[in-house]
Amino acid sequence: MPGAAANPCPICGEAAPLLRAGYAGYRAPTTFDIHACDKCDLQFAWPFKSDGGVYDAIYKQPEKLSGYDRYLRLRNAVRDSVEPLATLSDFEAMYWFIADRVKALDPDRKAKILEVGCGLGYLTHALKTAGHDIRGLDISSSAVEAAKQTYGPYYVCADVNVFPATTDERFDIIVMTEVVEHLEEPLAVLSSLRALLKPGGVALVSTPSKDFLPQSAVWRTDNPPVHLAWYSKTSLREMARRTQFRISFADFRGYNTAKVAGLEAPRDLAGGAGAFRLSPDNQPLDTLSPPRTETFVNQALPDLRRIERRAKYIRRALELYAEQADVLGAIFQRVD
Repeated sequence: MPGAAANPCPICGEAAPLLRAGYAGYRAPTTFDIHACDKCDLQFAWPFKSDGGVYDAIYKQPEKLSGYDRYLRLRNAVRDSVEPLATLSDFEAMYWFIADRVKALDPDRKAKILEVGCGLGYLTHALKTAGHDIRGLDISSSAVEAAKQTYGPYYVCADVNVFPATTDERFDIIVMTEVVEHLEEPLAVLSSLRALLKPGGVALVSTPSKDFLPQSAVWRTDNPPVHLAWYSKTSLREMARRTQFRISFADFRGYNTAKVAGLEAPRDLAGGAGAFRLSPDNQPLDTLSPPRTETFVNQALPDLRRIERRAKYIRRALELYAEQADVLGAIFQRVD
């Protein structure tokens, strides 16, 4: 957009042109501008600032909000599962990525693992149940207390940027799923992860994938300020370079070969129609769709006839053997 106002990219610092003005915020009637960095391929919201009040409103009524109700369903499914890690792996690509990488990195169950941003604690619990030595960390005291009550005592409430200075513990593996897109200071948090890792240790980081959609796509992720940035492999490589990590990315062909996933109907996130948002008085603007059954189908490959009958599944079928998923699975290795 020639001549449009630019703001500094939070990753590389370059002036990033305005891509879309007046994008609908998560809580009506707030709006944000969306900027796109030409150097590191990051889209970010402006102002680039989180709002704790939005999260307070969300976590008082997660069962009423699309997207957040899923966390409650996952918590309950994991609590009641005999093999909770398998349950999570079957549900979403990001959990498959974590389970697959942790299994490869810690076959003898001797690694010390930390989950940063553990939330309600179900992933930490799933890995613990699978025999791994893991603790969960979250900045929210209410989330940590809920995790302890549901799963046990292996959670700690702390700010990840403060935690390295308050403990001598260092970890072989750090897990951080769907957190980096929420952060005002992503480089500072990645540096804190590096400080918590042993030399040669790895951080497994997942985030919604900008690369999964065409380059012309604008902000196909949660409305700001819930999500502040939409990352690509290029932007994550720039983050790794600036924080002295070696980076590689997950190959999701194993997941895609085993699963056939139906895509939900498109949502007009910019206009707010069908978006998952709050009203000015913090009430949900949407009616929850039913739990994902027909809209998110996990089935065996022989049943591809269903895909042929429904056009929205065809795209996913074509991607069946692709290495991509709708999330990026980034493997940050500490190098010294």
